[in-house]
Amino acid sequence: MVDIIYRDNEIIVCIKPAGALSTDEEGGMPQLIRKELGDEDASVHTVHRLDRAVSGLMVFALSSESAAKLGKQIADRSFSKEYLAVVHGCPEESSGRFDDLLFRDSSKNMSYVVKRMRKGVKDASLEYSLLGSCEGLSLVKIRLLTGRTHQIRVQFSSRQMPLYADKKYGAASDPGEIALWSHSLAFSHPATGEKMEFSALPGKEKPWSLFPEYAGEREMKSVRTEHCPHWKECGACSHINEAYEASLEVRQARLEALLGDFCSVSPIIPMEDPYHYRGKVVTSLGTDKKGRTLSGLYEAESHRIVNVDSCPLEDRGCRELINYVLSMLPRYKLLPYDERSGKGFLRHIMARRSASTGQMMLILVAAEESFKAQKPFVKELREKFPDLASIYLNVNSRFTPVVLGKNYRLLSGREYIEDELLGFTFRLSPGAFYQVNTRQTEILYKTAIELADLKGEEKILDAYCGTGTIGICASKQAESVLGVELNGAAVKDAIANARANGVKNCFFKEADAGEFMKLCASKKEKLDLVFMDPPRSGSDSSFLQSLLKLSPEKIVYVSCCPETLARDLEILSKKYRVKKIQPVDMFPFTEHVESVALLRRQV
Repeated sequence: MVDIIYRDNEIIVCIKPAGALSTDEEGGMPQLIRKELGDEDASVHTVHRLDRAVSGLMVFALSSESAAKLGKQIADRSFSKEYLAVVHGCPEESSGRFDDLLFRDSSKNMSYVVKRMRKGVKDASLEYSLLGSCEGLSLVKIRLLTGRTHQIRVQFSSRQMPLYADKKYGAASDPGEIALWSHSLAFSHPATGEKMEFSALPGKEKPWSLFPEYAGEREMKSVRTEHCPHWKECGACSHINEAYEASLEVRQARLEALLGDFCSVSPIIPMEDPYHYRGKVVTSLGTDKKGRTLSGLYEAESHRIVNVDSCPLEDRGCRELINYVLSMLPRYKLLPYDERSGKGFLRHIMARRSASTGQMMLILVAAEESFKAQKPFVKELREKFPDLASIYLNVNSRFTPVVLGKNYRLLSGREYIEDELLGFTFRLSPGAFYQVNTRQTEILYKTAIELADLKGEEKILDAYCGTGTIGICASKQAESVLGVELNGAAVKDAIANARANGVKNCFFKEADAGEFMKLCASKKEKLDLVFMDPPRSGSDSSFLQSLLKLSPEKIVYVSCCPETLARDLEILSKKYRVKKIQPVDMFPFTEHVESVALLRRQV
């Protein structure tokens, strides 16, 4: 009898018992599945294999087309498989990787670790993590990077850690079945593309009974995902092929490791729909060695452009606009800029879109100050995209990885677009900083203001204030807000934002936050609360030391980098106690996470 735990028209997921073959032959799983289905002619295709002695989760395809698609996922390693194993002894490290060369002796039906590559030798790699130890045995979770389950047995036994009851490789005296279990599978459904995740726990007999947390009933989970074919090259969304919940768990663990000594870290506030959230999209242009146009994103840690015409994180409206501009270039004879020769016109295309108002801005980053047929080019865009409120030409003729130059020329429309947050309207000029995930920004700012616990009498400093968003949103609950920002364009927007929203108790100053704090400290200014939202590099020493001298009662620190947050909290903890750390997922499926920390002055 086969235990089928999931079935639809394309796939079957089931538990393979020990002793059953994976392939379609007498006693093999496909035949056992046909018997279970009561259809001897059913199309059942093996997608991946387990050793005969190994049990656990397997997926089978019900058509050759689905088998081919799943096989491709295995080949490109987007099909994830994890195993549980009980081994004798204990690994030296709690987690690690084994890289070996394996030679298979077909006459003995065994494999061995060898020292050099030769005919019949293959690479074997796996990653493991130690889950627990008991009575001289250890439970490990394993992810194969090459090959099949047989290599797990060989690689551990070669390190004097044979698997429990693996009689072929050094554990002949153990009773029962070999303790190797196919624990979890994650793949995209071959027909719908939906992310499918299954996990199953082994039974409660020994040796699994020694680790009760990992012995018990199976569970199944299926979640939506959007696969990205460029994720390996681009590197911007390293978790895009994982379940969203799994990516949250990874980042939660990272936050707890970095910040847990200051106070307990609250669970990350997730995004309700974690796709297509980036309201600012940049496409870079160039040419390959044959002069063909390239457009897309830079490969991780390089200056090579990866051709990208869609992304599951980008706002759909921004991407549609950029793709249309790209289609216009040949008709208007606008050439991509070639960094090698210094020739060509267009370097980057940037699009911004407000999720609340739908207004869009287009910025053409070029090596020259003008181009022919500018008027019909702009006219066509405005007719095609009625919500396109602003079109700019930005000139950047320098040899630099920085996208934008200093000079902007408005080609059509207004100087800015507008976005709405917490009942206020904010204008976005082309050079000002603004959160790219505007849908989640409301949650971030609401969290920061709630942690501030304002009573209406506070004098607030909003450091690194950008366009004044946090300060203006908090203004109704404070006596006064003073925002400080180095970017002059952002300060101009902040002043206009306060005026447009009828906010009369917010004031803004163009200055370096660190220098301004030194000035405040020298004048012994009195502040009740400081909001601070520094760049990824965190605050500088001058700012933090001046903040300690000013000693406001509370600090609300908004950070996009937990490493620099931990560094700065260590300095501020000389006089402050961290009361709460609340992460907010502003960047789903990436390595990044935003955190809001509340600090109170120690009595």
